[in-house]
Amino acid sequence: SAYGCFAGRSIELPGCTTEQADLHLLFGPNEAGKSTLLAALQDLLFGFPHQSRYAFVHEQSRLRIGASLASPEGDLLHVVRRKGRGHTLFARDPATGQEDSSQPLEESVLAALTGGLDREAHGLLFGLDLEGLNRGGEALLEGRGEVGQSLFQAAAGVAGLKQLRARLEARAEALFSPRMNASKPALNAALAAWRQTGVALREVTVKASDWAAAERLALAAAATHKSARERRSALLESRLHRERIRSSLPLLAKRRSLHEALAELPPSPVLAANASQERIEAERSLREARARVEQLQLELERIAATRQTLAERPAFVALSAEIGRLHQQLAAYRAARQKTHETNVLLGELRLRLEQQTARLGLPFTAAEQLRDLLPDPRQIARVQALARAPQELLGRLDAIREALSSHEARLSRVRGTLTELPRVQAAPGRAQALQRLASLPQQAARAAALRRRTTAAEAALRQHAQRLGCDDVQRLADLAFPERSTLLEFRSTIEQQERRALALAEDERALAEQQDRLAQALAEAVADGEIITEAMLHAARHDRDHGFQAIRQAWLSKPLLQENQTVFLDDGRAAARAEASHWAGSPEASVQAERLAAAISRSDHMADALRADATRAARHAESSQRLAEVVQQRSERVQSLDALARERAVTETAWAQLLAGLASATVGSTMGNMPRTTGERRPAALLEWREEHLRFLDAYRQAMEIRGEGELADAELSTALGLLDHALAESGLAARPADEPLEAALARLEALEVQARALQTERSALVSGSAECEQEIARLRPRQQAAEAALAEWRAAWAEAITPLGLTPECLPAEADPRLEAFANLERVLAEYSVHAAALQVHQATTEEFQSAVRHLAVLLDAAGGPAEADPEARVEGWHELAVEARNASHRHRDLDTEDRQRRAELWAAETVIAASSATLARLCAAAGCDDAAALPAIEARHEARVGLERQLEETNALLVQQSARTVAEVEAEAAEQTAESIAVALTTLSSELDEAEAAETHAHAAALQAHAAFRSIDGGEKAAELQQAREGHAAQVATHAREWSRLRLADTLLERVIGEWRERHQGPLLKRACEVFRLVTCGHFEGLDTEDARNGQVLVGLRPGGTMVPVEGMSQGTRDQLFLALRLAAIEAHVTARGPCPVIADDLLVQFDDDRALAGLRVLLELARHTQVLVLTHHRHLLALAEQAGLTGKLHVQTL
Repeated sequence: SAYGCFAGRSIELPGCTTEQADLHLLFGPNEAGKSTLLAALQDLLFGFPHQSRYAFVHEQSRLRIGASLASPEGDLLHVVRRKGRGHTLFARDPATGQEDSSQPLEESVLAALTGGLDREAHGLLFGLDLEGLNRGGEALLEGRGEVGQSLFQAAAGVAGLKQLRARLEARAEALFSPRMNASKPALNAALAAWRQTGVALREVTVKASDWAAAERLALAAAATHKSARERRSALLESRLHRERIRSSLPLLAKRRSLHEALAELPPSPVLAANASQERIEAERSLREARARVEQLQLELERIAATRQTLAERPAFVALSAEIGRLHQQLAAYRAARQKTHETNVLLGELRLRLEQQTARLGLPFTAAEQLRDLLPDPRQIARVQALARAPQELLGRLDAIREALSSHEARLSRVRGTLTELPRVQAAPGRAQALQRLASLPQQAARAAALRRRTTAAEAALRQHAQRLGCDDVQRLADLAFPERSTLLEFRSTIEQQERRALALAEDERALAEQQDRLAQALAEAVADGEIITEAMLHAARHDRDHGFQAIRQAWLSKPLLQENQTVFLDDGRAAARAEASHWAGSPEASVQAERLAAAISRSDHMADALRADATRAARHAESSQRLAEVVQQRSERVQSLDALARERAVTETAWAQLLAGLASATVGSTMGNMPRTTGERRPAALLEWREEHLRFLDAYRQAMEIRGEGELADAELSTALGLLDHALAESGLAARPADEPLEAALARLEALEVQARALQTERSALVSGSAECEQEIARLRPRQQAAEAALAEWRAAWAEAITPLGLTPECLPAEADPRLEAFANLERVLAEYSVHAAALQVHQATTEEFQSAVRHLAVLLDAAGGPAEADPEARVEGWHELAVEARNASHRHRDLDTEDRQRRAELWAAETVIAASSATLARLCAAAGCDDAAALPAIEARHEARVGLERQLEETNALLVQQSARTVAEVEAEAAEQTAESIAVALTTLSSELDEAEAAETHAHAAALQAHAAFRSIDGGEKAAELQQAREGHAAQVATHAREWSRLRLADTLLERVIGEWRERHQGPLLKRACEVFRLVTCGHFEGLDTEDARNGQVLVGLRPGGTMVPVEGMSQGTRDQLFLALRLAAIEAHVTARGPCPVIADDLLVQFDDDRALAGLRVLLELARHTQVLVLTHHRHLLALAEQAGLTGKLHVQTL
């Protein structure tokens, strides 16, 4: 209803019927609104954008689009889409077309009709336009018609999948390259930088003991700094508490003064918050209402006085319509009286003219009505006029017949003399037919010679082609049979795939071997740099330590009980046994075990410290060891894969050898010629090339046989024609054709004789025919001469009979009768004019009499009512009209005064009601205030407002206390109960000095912590180690980022390839079948359909000509490629509609580049699609409508003009 240039525009799009499909051809010139209509449909289905570019006439908030949508089940949904936020889809009343804002609709209602598609997906799947068609054709050309890619592009409505995959591949290669020495890609560079920073970081790593001591000092300094900071924070909190109490003391004092002021106020009633305003409003209303009552009473008195002054004439009011009608007829009455006088004068003049005309004709003058009987019969006058014209015609006809008769007699004499003088030629009945058959004899001879030359050349080329194939017997080479091309292609694909797999496995083996060497070298270099402690080594050392402890403990427990002066010390981490005065403690066995235990404890502690100090190096060593084991396992798996591939290749080679052996046994002698025979040459590719060359040889062989057959047929036809030429020469009496005479000369002699014979025959025939014509004309003219003479005699008798009643003598000539006929004609015209004016006079008299009668009738009714007494009808009507106007005005004034009286009385009642209501309001306010008079209300209201103001200040003070102290008023009063301003000032002075001391201590501790931390950082390698570690972490982050991006690109390319392949497997058959039919229809039979052909990059689409010739995509014209893409798109749309239900298809100037025949074929294809779903075709080309009308399609579709 409001969108773009449209406002209140409705477009009906009826559905499919038995006679008409659901195809709508929307025609309009540029600027008619086709693009606006397309955008409106998309905005209706999917919502308005944030800023619509179609608000150039209507405001953004006023944009509205309404529609009635039909579901596949036939249900109608009436909706309106408006521009806005939140809910923008509402129900629409189908009767009025207005939106119902009380019924918002969910977007899922339209999503169910569009199959859940969004705006972009709907445009890709169901939008067809010229630009998309051109892009699709170019994409088919770039992809060389690859089947899967072409079908997927057409079904998804997108183009450029090949470019998309190429961009994905280029971006992935720009990030990472599997070549080991690659450094340009970002991921390779990040990995190299990460390794280099790792090496540099190892060079600045320090010992564990120094690092631990520096760490303890740094931690102790940090703890001291933390304690000093906490003490300073506690003192600062205490000072803030005191300052908060000091700031609350003025507010508490103000609160106490407000309580005292409230206590001193006298008691007052509680009034409503708007009592004062209500009193003022009631008093004002009361004053205004009383003044209005006085004014209205004066108005009512004025109305009564005015009503008394008005005079009434009811009779004139009742007859005002009749008086008005007579007043309107007054002008016609005056005109009729004037016309009556003028008509009487004119009739007198006409009577005088009638007397003059009758005197001229010699007739007696009577009344004008009786003169008509004296006029001659019109038939008699017409007969005289006709006879007056006849003599000239009769005399001219008789003279012409006599002259023609004399001319034909002279011509007959000349023809008979010429005919006796003509020579004669020998007759030959078959000569003309022979010349007609021999007209193309030179061309036949030239064609036969040319075919003989072409046959010789073709056979020579065929022998050369056979020799290139290594065979001397052309016929045996033509009869040679080969395996099917699909079998050779299958072998080639299998062998190439196995070779690619072998190369890939070999490349993987080489890369893994290099990687294993690098890992082994890295491990060796790491061991050479120093001992590497791993978790496994630490675990083994601790196991030795625990085992030694258990051995000493077991030996100790197995000894006799100790004496009283012996003591044992046991430690959970390190077992030690000491016994005073023990004979076992000094034994050699105990000493050895103790030394072993001490060594184990020392070694496990050393390994733990070293592992902590060089954890990164140990982790890298463990990672490299794990990676080395994985590489060894992968190499083992590659070896197994190579063995399996070798077995597969052996099976394939055996099958290929069997095929070659069967082919060799099927050939004879040297027919194989140059066919590949060696192991390297007998690959499928080489044999396929030989087979293609053999197929070209077969094509040349078939062409040569066709040329030979044509030459033999041409020689036979030439021999027959030469025999016919010799027979015609002999029959015509001409000399026989010598051997050296050209065919053209012999034909010229025969043609010259035939031309001469034909010329003589033609001349003789013309003379004989002319003689017969002259005799026939003479025989025909003699009776006509006699008839003309008889007709002239008959005319003279009829003329004498016709002019006698007119008062003329028989000897009178036709020229003498004309003046009398003219006089009778003038008399008749004057009589006709007299009759017209006499009838008009009667009409005028009737009008005058009718008006006077109406005046007399009305005078009977109005004279008693005081009307004018004039006798003139005109004056009476004028007087009556003036009185009627005055009576109507007085009646209207009476009605106006009655209406005004009712209004003023209603206003009086309303004013009295306001007085009563205002008085009641004042009484209620006095009752609430406890007084008897409204005059006391202002004083009472003032006391009430004073109390309310003090209470408001008290509430504000309490709120300020709570906001300032973040506590309740009771808590603030409790805190300040025993505090004074002087005590708080003393406490704040003490806290300020303590806070200064705490801040100094904190500053000193902070400096010590910074110094210890700097020492710790310097022993940890200084800024160099930190920078290297930070750089290493940055490089690791870059590696992770680039690796994720590279994985995403590779995954996207793989998924796209897999989706295209799976989609092709599921839909290739039915889609290609339907696309073949559409392509044949759109190209008007220039292509029979589509087929697939194996190519280097897989299966590709080819077009099939009616003769079976295959045309690749790159061999098609641009228009044909566009039509191929259109066929694929329409087949995909039909499949989608069949599977998921109908959805509108929009074609915007789709057929603009098609010629007339193919544009008409495109319309027929869209008609078939419209049997399944709605199709809208927008165009500004009028010739498309003309084509549809010429083909009779306008009755099968709907045409709309914008």
